[in-house]
Amino acid sequence: MKNVNLLSLLLFLPLFSFAQSTANLNKAVNAVCNDNSMKHASVSVCVRNIANGRNVYSYDSQRSLAPASLVKLFTTALGFKQLGSSFRFTTIIGYSGTIEKDGTLEGNVYLVGGGDPMLGSYRYRQTQPDSVFDAWQQALLAQ
Repeated sequence: MKNVNLLSLLLFLPLFSFAQSTANLNKAVNAVCNDNSMKHASVSVCVRNIANGRNVYSYDSQRSLAPASLVKLFTTALGFKQLGSSFRFTTIIGYSGTIEKDGTLEGNVYLVGGGDPMLGSYRYRQTQPDSVFDAWQQALLAQ
């Protein structure tokens, strides 16, 4: 099983019976991990049943890894399926206390993040930290 294509096993996992797929996946992961060309690689696998949220299979699943580009396609597809294509992340700016007549806030400002992966990204001008903080400042001043 030296040339096992782990990705193809993952894609077709639903076609196998539970016991057979788990055994095949375990063999495939072990083959990949024991392959000499993978000696400097890290492998972490977690397969979950979307319907009930239970783990079907895991191998060193607590290890944090940066996903490869191909894996990002699967996470994006799952995000679209679960959240919908019109979903937008939100960051809420709130406050406690009172705003005095001169516009001074006697209280606290709160930022409630919604997990926006673009927040603070250097890639786009509107998500760079200076732009984000400027927009928040303008929103606060407008209130």
